[in-house]
Amino acid sequence: MSIDDRTPDVISDPVDWAAHFWDQQALDGDERRFLTLTSLLRYQRIVADAVDVKLKAHGLNMTDYLLLMTLLLSETGTRLISALARNLLVHATTATLATDRLESRDLLERSPHPTDRRATCVTITDKGRDAARGHQRSHRRRVRHARRHRSRRRTAPRRSDRDATVRRRRLERAFRCPT
Repeated sequence: MSIDDRTPDVISDPVDWAAHFWDQQALDGDERRFLTLTSLLRYQRIVADAVDVKLKAHGLNMTDYLLLMTLLLSETGTRLISALARNLLVHATTATLATDRLESRDLLERSPHPTDRRATCVTITDKGRDAARGHQRSHRRRVRHARRHRSRRRTAPRRSDRDATVRRRRLERAFRCPT
């Protein structure tokens, strides 16, 4: 039975469901672009949710982790809070609140800028480096697991929309692997 032959109430995949109603309502525009964007956003949400669960186990959220990693990857381990906010694409208040949380756990420390009294520097501590690296190791294990899971099922390249849906579902399942 093809997607088009099923009734809307038995289509469990949200992208298939959107495709069904797109066709049924004869909507204008590029269906493939919409469905591709929908698939990418859904996949991004699934990955972010999976990462959030693992971060929560370390007492972090995504902003905290990305802030720590930005400091870890910087040459000196020190950045301005305003620069962190710009790099993380968050408001300065969000970066400041993350800094408060991380500083209270001794994962980073604040200091005044040496020449600009208005600016505040943030430096990652050894404990912060350990926390960031610990999560990074855990993340690498999950990515390796997902790659192995994906490569076991890989066959000749496929091009149909249905095959793309199957591949997306496999990737979703692979990313939801145990630690």
